[in-house]
Amino acid sequence: VVVVVVVVVVVVVVVVVASQYRGGTWSEVVDEFGGGDVIKIIEIASKLPYVDEKRIGVVGVSRGVMSYLVSKHSDTAKAYVAVFAPVDLLAELNFRPKMYNVFNGLIGD
Repeated sequence: VVVVVVVVVVVVVVVVVASQYRGGTWSEVVDEFGGGDVIKIIEIASKLPYVDEKRIGVVGVSRGVMSYLVSKHSDTAKAYVAVFAPVDLLAELNFRPKMYNVFNGLIGD
C-alpha cells in the first residue's frame, strides 16, 4: 500500500498602512489634501522587506479618494479602489469653490 499525501500551503500576507492627513484632526500642519503624505506612505510600504512592490494597491474612502488621485502620479501603486467618492466634481465646485485649485493640481482641467 502506497499513500501519497500532497499538502499545498498558500500564505498570503496583507500589509495595511495608513496616513493621517496633515491639517486634519490633531494636526497643526497645513492640509495637503493627501498630497505628499500619500506618496510618502506608498514609498515607505514599497521598501518594507515583506511587501511585494508589484502588488501595492491604494484604497480611498470619502475624502480619502484624494489618495487615489494623488497615487495615480506614482508608478508603484498597481490597483486603486475609490469608495464613496464625490462623483460630480463640478457640483462639488459649486458647493465648495475653494476646491478648484486642489482638483486642478491633482487631476488637471
